[in-house]
Amino acid sequence: MKTLLALCTLWMLTLAGCQKSAATRGSRSDAEDDIREAVFRYQFQHNHSGLQQQADAYCLSFGRPGAYQDPPDAFLKRFRDHVPPVRRASQCEISPPHGVIDKATGGKGLIFWIATIRWVNDEEVEVEGGYYEAGTSASGNLYRVVREHGRWVVKQDKLLWIS
Repeated sequence: MKTLLALCTLWMLTLAGCQKSAATRGSRSDAEDDIREAVFRYQFQHNHSGLQQQADAYCLSFGRPGAYQDPPDAFLKRFRDHVPPVRRASQCEISPPHGVIDKATGGKGLIFWIATIRWVNDEEVEVEGGYYEAGTSASGNLYRVVREHGRWVVKQDKLLWIS
């Protein structure tokens, strides 16, 4: 009887641990859009482009240069009132002589990208991202992002490469 009780207790503890692990994965997945938003907003203010905040449009990608992936509509709604307007990467054209062009207006744009999010722990991540303006104006960065008071904040920006 004691053996059966011990086995049942062990089984229940194992189940509780599995549920916590699944909950952590779910909460991490839910947090990743908040992390991306924090990094994109940071990039808007802290990049080495020639245009800086004078761009006519910001174009966002969830993939690295050459493999741009459009964010979903629900994510883009986070920036609906932003000036300059925020668009998906496919709404901008890369023109070798002119750089990034907003297809809707013909204005000059910047592409901001985030490729990977690596969890250090439940309160800290490393994000690989950067910007593209033209062939001679682009960067790759590693951002250290931490959760402070329930919000994600970029704490460190390490330049990996620049052109």
